[in-house]
Amino acid sequence: MDELYERGRRRYPQLAVPREAYVSADATSPEDLYLAIACTAKVPGAAEAFRSEYAGALAMFAATILKDRASVDELVNQLMIDLLVDGKLASYTGKGPLRAWLRMTTTRRALNTKRDTSRRGELDGAMMREAVNAAADPETQYLRQLYGPAFEQAFKDAIASLAPEELALIRLSFGEGLALGALAAIYGWSKPTASRRLSAIREKLMEQTTQLLRERLSLSGSELASVIRLVRSDLDLSLSGILK
Repeated sequence: MDELYERGRRRYPQLAVPREAYVSADATSPEDLYLAIACTAKVPGAAEAFRSEYAGALAMFAATILKDRASVDELVNQLMIDLLVDGKLASYTGKGPLRAWLRMTTTRRALNTKRDTSRRGELDGAMMREAVNAAADPETQYLRQLYGPAFEQAFKDAIASLAPEELALIRLSFGEGLALGALAAIYGWSKPTASRRLSAIREKLMEQTTQLLRERLSLSGSELASVIRLVRSDLDLSLSGILK
């Protein structure tokens, strides 16, 4: 077992896996097992090493079944959560290449995702309904009744304008309820960086929704200002509370 451990340590010298944590005496892919154990034990740098080495492969495996980029990105990010945050990588035993094990895992998940084609539409619809129905003061209710359909369509179009990586990140945070620490671990960011990225996407949604309303509605300056306040209020509420 010492020889297998040393092979793994030589392959990933930057990852300090305790010798006692390396429990397999018959791994056929000891280097892969070393990385998996490092990730499961939350060794500093392990998640980044795993993502750097295998994220591209996961996307390639998923793309053989899921044809659009957004679905592939979302699946890869969800797999990263399962493997690195929830510890599912601990089920890899080192008997066979990690790449082959990941191919099997990704293919199974992609097939399940393909069968559940309504999930994304339901999530987007829930986000829009939450944004349209969030606040309850009389002025906001009046504005919502008057401009609700236009706001809903503008919000929908704003979501559609997000880049695939932005859409994947906002779904992980507000759809899956991932905390900043989990997002940071998946992407190799600090918590402040994760917070800034989410805030930037929220602000982008607000600005895009406002711009679309400005282009589509004939409003006076004061009316437009009220609608803009509605947009900001509803987006903040919906994106902080949706699908927790």
